[in-house]
Amino acid sequence: MSSELRKFACCFRADWRSHSDSFFKIAYEYIQNLPIDRKEALADEFRDFLQDSEVTSDEALLQLWYECEFHR
Repeated sequence: MSSELRKFACCFRADWRSHSDSFFKIAYEYIQNLPIDRKEALADEFRDFLQDSEVTSDEALLQLWYECEFHR
């Protein structure tokens, strides 16, 4: 089964801008529709992703996000 972070990442394929003008709107709507256990799992996985990445800027984090294996 896919991780919660992988499922979340699938919302942001290359064409996500054609469906919405806001990353935050997509993220908010996705997260609001999750049951609490999946929200908690996503938070834990995303926290681990941030800790493992050790990036120092928003731009570097965004670049890493797009390059990540879970987007493939």
